[in-house]
Order: sequence, then C-alpha cells, then structure tokens
Amino acid sequence: MEEAVELYRTDGKPLPPATVNKNYSGRFVLRVGKELHQALAIRALREGESLNSYCQKTLKKAA
Repeated sequence: MEEAVELYRTDGKPLPPATVNKNYSGRFVLRVGKELHQALAIRALREGESLNSYCQKTLKKAA
C-alpha cells in the first residue's frame, strides 16, 4: 500500500478516493475480445482449471 501511495506522489497524481468503508461483492464483469477469451479458456483447460479459477489465479498474481 505504501508503495502505491509513493508512486502516486512521485507521478504527481492525486490519490484515488478512499475505499475503507466500501463493501465489495467479490464479483465484477470483465469484457474481453473473442481471441483473448479463447486463449484464456485453452490455458485454463491445460492447467486443469475452470476459466474462472484460472483468471482468479492470474489476476491475483498481477495485483
């Protein structure tokens, strides 16, 4: 968190609105192109995972 704040300050950008009291459902819609959808589905199958589980794992690594 501190690293993210420092990046905003270094770039001279205002901090995003506070999210302390915001409740998250754990769901959101992400639209991707057909080619990316297909590529992700194939990778998920190769990993023996559902598309949802594969995308969760991938997003978690990137966050």
